[in-house]
Amino acid sequence: MKPVDGKVSEGSPQSPAPKPTSKPPKGDIAEQPVQEPPKQAEGQKLSVSDSGEADYDLRPTSSKPRSESLESLTELLFSEAYLRTLTSDPQLLARFSSFLSHYEPSIAPLVLQYVETQKVVKAISYANAVAKTLPGNENAAELSKSFQDSAQHAFDTLLNTALPAWVTYNLVKTSTSILIAEITNQSTPLTRDLVGGLSEVFCITDPNVEDNPIVYASEEFYRLTGYGRDSVIGFNCRFLQGGKTRRESVRRLKEAIGRGEEICETLLNYRRDGRPFVNVLMLAPLHDDRGNVKYYLGAQVDASRLVEGGRGVEGLERCLVRKEMEEKRNIEGDREPKQIVLEKLRDLSMAFDLEESAVVQSQSRRNSISKDEEPFTKGRAARRRLEYDGENLASEDDDFGDEEKHTLPEWTISQNKPTGKLPGIYKKYLLVRPYPSLRAIFVSQSARRLGKLQQKPLLSYLAAPASTLAGLKECFQSGTPVTGKVAIMKQAGNNPSTHGEICWISATPMLDGNDGVGVWMVVIVDKNSASSN
Repeated sequence: MKPVDGKVSEGSPQSPAPKPTSKPPKGDIAEQPVQEPPKQAEGQKLSVSDSGEADYDLRPTSSKPRSESLESLTELLFSEAYLRTLTSDPQLLARFSSFLSHYEPSIAPLVLQYVETQKVVKAISYANAVAKTLPGNENAAELSKSFQDSAQHAFDTLLNTALPAWVTYNLVKTSTSILIAEITNQSTPLTRDLVGGLSEVFCITDPNVEDNPIVYASEEFYRLTGYGRDSVIGFNCRFLQGGKTRRESVRRLKEAIGRGEEICETLLNYRRDGRPFVNVLMLAPLHDDRGNVKYYLGAQVDASRLVEGGRGVEGLERCLVRKEMEEKRNIEGDREPKQIVLEKLRDLSMAFDLEESAVVQSQSRRNSISKDEEPFTKGRAARRRLEYDGENLASEDDDFGDEEKHTLPEWTISQNKPTGKLPGIYKKYLLVRPYPSLRAIFVSQSARRLGKLQQKPLLSYLAAPASTLAGLKECFQSGTPVTGKVAIMKQAGNNPSTHGEICWISATPMLDGNDGVGVWMVVIVDKNSASSN
């Protein structure tokens, strides 16, 4: 976005030059330290064949195994394996349960039901493994039909509803923090590369027309998806769907639009060239003065890098480690019956809570051995458990909420009342008509407390140095994306007594089929959000 320079006079908000959106150039290679070439190992020198000719075979080693593809990572993200990871670790389970109590209170009790049913399933599996070692080699127990139905209901609900909401919550939380840093010029090259399309990828659809077609889209929307205007304007967004797009996610989006509600969903979409990307999609209805839904705002964020390596979703990296270890065990081939029994017992013991673990430890045969013969402490047992998982887990006594001290207030679950609704990435925003009108047509619910901006000319309610206002006007006139620091006033006119909040605004034009600016998306970050971030 084009920067707008200007110094702040006394009594005006501090307004540094709005930043450009272009990425910084890479460092000059001449500035990097010169390294001596590695010495050639003995036996790797240019050899000569038996015929006397020079040998040109480089003898490459076997290639490294490929990392998980984005499609397989996304499948894992919504899989039973990831759900087991969340419910088998005390800290992750506490966070997951707290999240559901706040955002999905109706299904929160199913977490405990699922955890308890897993104990039963693992106990049956252990019993049958032991029975297999006895004469007869037959199973000793099986689950009843009613128990299986009840357990399946809890599992399906958590997998298809709770888990997608948790994934979206994590990605939105991280993206929001990066968004605020980006708009307020506090971002780093690393954070800028983690998320694509922040405050840039938007479209507007018309639900009152058959098939809810796109009527406006930003330039970055075309760049992210790879589609041209002839393939976007007038078409439904479903052209972004592909073979691995989850039908449950699409169904929730369709149902929310039918109810006229806002929704945030994570789904796998595809560019025109077939490459997948993880799309954190926010759909928000835009109402007229009578409360009717006139349009839908679609805001997309490319969160692919947050998913790769499990960086942006809590517990995903741990799930990847466990998946790799399970694959290694499967490659090892057949195991002795005793090994299978011990593995089943280990799986069962990992499902125990603290009280159950204490009972097992106090009554175990190992614990009956005297200390002189073989020292045994709870600490050693805990360390062995961690070594198996290959994970560096924090103590179960740690306060899992410590990290919330550094997050935005709306993300601190323990301090907020249950809402039953996931927050979106963009909370304060305006939809503004193109220059010269610049009237704010639609104002989000959170932005309405800044003043009565709806159907008012935006520039008349902004206070900033003259050079900043002139730069903003120039960008709005030319259709150039822009970011700036201003004060949004309660009343029109540059009167210091009516100054409202100091904010950062990020304005992005959305274009019609003729490349003309149809509407501006203006994202607002207030001072409190910036300081919390």
